[in-house]
Amino acid sequence: MRNRSALHFVLIIGIANFFADFTYEGARGIIGPFPGSLGASAVVVGFVAGLGELMGYGLRSVSGYFADRSHRHWAFAFFGYAINMFAVPALALSKQWPLAASLVVSERIGRGIRKPTVEAMLSYAGKSIGADKPSPAIALRFAIQPSALEFASCVKPMCQSSLPHSS
Repeated sequence: MRNRSALHFVLIIGIANFFADFTYEGARGIIGPFPGSLGASAVVVGFVAGLGELMGYGLRSVSGYFADRSHRHWAFAFFGYAINMFAVPALALSKQWPLAASLVVSERIGRGIRKPTVEAMLSYAGKSIGADKPSPAIALRFAIQPSALEFASCVKPMCQSSLPHSS
């Protein structure tokens, strides 16, 4: 991978991560109250949140292993992004708590599938950016991604608060 194309790749992944995090960061605040408003008990809400985290973190090593073995990092990344970007908007359309609970777990699963493959591709691109100067390349790679993620975390609540609310 050439330096310029690797840098473009890092920037594009940063933008994609921005939009993925924009969707799921907005949903993090409603994971408890929304299923509860649909009739789920506190025990169910806690179980679903814990199960989602367990599945998401548990799948990271599995998806990373299979992506490395099959050399299909892009397929795993797109599949994870698709699950992630489908589950959160679909959560708004759910009318029953079992569906909402499954979408909450699905969102965490999508993140668990995409995260290790995207990180592997970014580490390869970071290495390509600075083959002769590894320190600035690593700094650049690790500066762009967290900046995009933190920006999404800040912008999403501001966008939500600017929407009209019905009482």
